[in-house]
Amino acid sequence: MFNPNDFNEDEFKEHEFVAVTHRPIWIMQLVVGLVVLVGVLVVLALICRCCCRSGSRGRVIAPQTVTVLHTGTAAYPAAGAAPYPSAAPYPSAAPYPSAAPYPAAAPYPAAAPYPAGAPYPTGAPYPTSSPYPPAPSAPDANACPPSYDQVMGTKQPPYNPHAPQ
Repeated sequence: MFNPNDFNEDEFKEHEFVAVTHRPIWIMQLVVGLVVLVGVLVVLALICRCCCRSGSRGRVIAPQTVTVLHTGTAAYPAAGAAPYPSAAPYPSAAPYPSAAPYPAAAPYPAAAPYPAGAPYPTGAPYPTSSPYPPAPSAPDANACPPSYDQVMGTKQPPYNPHAPQ
């Protein structure tokens, strides 16, 4: 197909291949190491957070109360501090069948404010048709199929889909 004279090697010898420059391998190792380190730190932070949370569950975390004593005079008009509202005492326990501290409910009205309807169930407001005919009964479950002589004793009609019914 090719003659040795058709192939010229000089064209290939003059071509220079330029190697693709890559980053040094230590940079890639540094990046992978930093990613792994950040991942490990995140996992450790989550573990510490979960462990510390279980110890403080149920505690009320609030700042400490600080009492400041101020002995100066009040500015005009002189206003005194309002007393702290105290909770009303809970009613004393009484035996179960006791009078309720709330008023009794109003009785139900004697007559309904709307006209009385027909008693339930009512008949249909339209004329009804005759009931459905009874369903055909199924053959006896223990009945045997017809014998060969019974089936083959009569001539079968030819299949003609266009025959009048």
